[in-house]
Amino acid sequence: MDKKNTIIESATKLFALKGFASTSIREIVEESGISKGAFYLYFKSKDELLIAILESNFQKIESEVFLYENNKLNPQEKFSIQLTMLFNIIMDHKEMVMMLSREQTLPFKDEIKKMVYDQQIKTQKFFQESLSTIYGQKIKNHLWDLSLMLEGLFQPFLMFMVFDEEALQLEYLSKYLLRRIDSMVEDLIIDKPLLTEEKVSFMMDHFKDATKVECTINKMKNEAENLKDKKDLIVSIEVLDEEVKKEDPRAPVISGMLLNLKQEPSLKNYCYTIADYYKIKL
Repeated sequence: MDKKNTIIESATKLFALKGFASTSIREIVEESGISKGAFYLYFKSKDELLIAILESNFQKIESEVFLYENNKLNPQEKFSIQLTMLFNIIMDHKEMVMMLSREQTLPFKDEIKKMVYDQQIKTQKFFQESLSTIYGQKIKNHLWDLSLMLEGLFQPFLMFMVFDEEALQLEYLSKYLLRRIDSMVEDLIIDKPLLTEEKVSFMMDHFKDATKVECTINKMKNEAENLKDKKDLIVSIEVLDEEVKKEDPRAPVISGMLLNLKQEPSLKNYCYTIADYYKIKL
């Protein structure tokens, strides 16, 4: 195994065991049996290493599961095999699942947040395309409800197996889950759908906009660090950052911080971007 993959595997195990925030680069290089200098040849930071771990695992799922083809199978048989493959890949990389289960310790930087979000959407689309091929037009208006229900069935069994690999037989589990979906479909289609494409699109757009705000604040921080009179600016940016992350951000606080910050010419455009999102007039 080359050094880069050794670092990735060692780090994934440590992140699962101790959490991302509690694992140091020194511990990673010791576990990998390499020097600190060798680490920095491959990764500039721990964040960059985490991105590489996620990319590696997500690409494997996409290439082996989502793109799997077998014309000899009917749609339900094919989907059952794909679910079994997905379970197998996850069990082969269960350290990643354990790491993601500690998500409160992950550094939710924009690139990482977007990667995890994009993978969740890809998984939902994979579920929906497979379910649509099996059940056809009758579930067209219920695709989001059904795919989320499948994910809801999938996740608890997955977490159970992460801690006890021998507990369940994967091929049987995949067929079991699809039988449960079979039972749901006929009852589901007589009700109005809870989630429509329109509602989900609105939620996705909101998430993208919120991520854009966080990205803008990070750019402001970087810009302010290079300014001569940066102390007061950085305090205002930190207050702004804390406020937008609250469940119910207060518009007067956001407005006050933006009014302070827009006095600095290099930050003015950033302020208007955030003001537009919160419909604040500066």
